[in-house]
Parts: sequence; structure tokens; C-alpha cells
Amino acid sequence: MEIQKNLFPKEHDMFLNDKKALSIIKKVESYSEIWWEMQDVLTLAESLHEIFQEKEIYKALKEKHKDIIIDEEIMMAINLLAKDYSDNRNEFQKQRDDFQEFISNIGILPALYFLSPKLAMSLEYSLSGAIVTYAKSFNSSIGRVKLTDSVKTIFKDNIELIGFHNNLIDLRNKHYAHTELRANKFFLKYWAHKNSNKINIEENLSHSQARFCETFDYNSFISCINIIMAYLKNQISSMTQTLDNHLSYEQKELLVKISSDEAFEKSGIKHNIMSSREK
Repeated sequence: MEIQKNLFPKEHDMFLNDKKALSIIKKVESYSEIWWEMQDVLTLAESLHEIFQEKEIYKALKEKHKDIIIDEEIMMAINLLAKDYSDNRNEFQKQRDDFQEFISNIGILPALYFLSPKLAMSLEYSLSGAIVTYAKSFNSSIGRVKLTDSVKTIFKDNIELIGFHNNLIDLRNKHYAHTELRANKFFLKYWAHKNSNKINIEENLSHSQARFCETFDYNSFISCINIIMAYLKNQISSMTQTLDNHLSYEQKELLVKISSDEAFEKSGIKHNIMSSREK
């Protein structure tokens, strides 16, 4: 039997007057939204890590697996499978393999410069977007609940990661959202003519620009994101259980009715709920 899934009828009178239920629902929805945003940030952080620290990653993997000994028979089987694949590749597979070999020969970042120089030069803004989205989870906003527990609770007193997290928030607040760090500096210059008081003011400002993406600590960033995502999952599980325990018999009866009653399906209540959420 297929289980019918429905939106919680927050606009129904039976829920409108239940502040605790509405508060839990809003928090669960907010935490779910934050989890998906963190998933996107994690994907971006791992991609940037791979681009800027591929040599370190390769060394770490090589060191990790240096003592692994593969049985001779297994190695023969692997070689046979590899030969079978090589002999029977289609054109797409050949092109893909050639491209992968090209990347492994020159590196991911040079290959990206080869494919799209403008994109490669914009990776700093990819990192800034990841940090801004990460920090947004800890800031209040209209329509969404922020992470309410203290940083110490979320990171379980992991001093190093708490310090790194605080640096991320500072980087967002003082550099990406404002200019307090003065990481990017612009200078107005002029030159004077000898033996006269005539000067020329340079129209194109000289500047220095900080690029955090090249030396950023992606390992710590990824650790922070994974911890937050695990925390969110636990909180969502706990809150949904709390909501289930809180709902009255009448409220649960209404939810069952919504799932099964064709009359409700055709009624104006469902239309009002959907219309309200689309605004």
C-alpha cells in the first residue's frame, strides 16, 4: 500500500492556535533547509580542496594505502577486467579517458584554466559564497530559524574547530560582508613633474587582492560542515519525535483525514494551504 505524504496543515485552526506545534514545525523545516545548504557547501568545499590541494591529497592517499598488498590472483583478475574494458570502449569512454589522462598529467587547476580561464580566476568567489552560506546558518533571518544551540554544544568542545569556525564567521563578517580586514586594498596614486607644481592623478587605482582559496584550510572547513550536518540530522530526528508526542488525538485524526479523505482533497482547505505556501 502506497503511503500518502502531505504537508502539515499549519493554516488549519487546529494548528494555528498550537504555538508549540507551529514552533517545532518551523524549526524542523528551517533545519532541513540548512542541512541541504550545508550539503551544497560541502560539495563546493570538497571540489575546491581537490583543485588546490590535489598533490597533498594524492600523497595522503598513497601514504594511507602504502602497506596494502594485493593478492596475485586478484591482481590478475583486475588486469583482465582492465584489458577487457580497454578493448571494448566506445567513443565516449575513449574521449573521457583521454581527458582524465590529460587532467592527471597537468593537474586540475591548469586544466580548468585551459577550459575556462574566467571560471578559474573566479574560484575565490566560489569560496566566498560557501563561507557566506555557511555563516548564514548562524544568523537570524525572516522566515527561518537559525541554529539555536551554542557553538560549543554543536562542536562538542572541539577547541580547534571552534576556533576555526569563529575565524570563518569573522571572515564572512569582516571581509566578505564588510571591509574591516582590509584584505583587498586600493590605492590612489599620482606622479609629479619635476621643476613644476603640476601633478597627474592616476585614474586606474593600484590594488592588492587577497586570494584565500589557494591557502585555505579545507580539511577543517569540511570537518566543520560534517559535524553541523550530523548535528542537524540528530536535531531533526529529535524534534519530529517531540512533535509526534505533542500532537493531540484530534490533531492526529485530522492528519489521517487529510491523507485519506477524498472530500478534503477536493475541499477549499487544501487549496488555501497550497496557495498560502506559494506566496
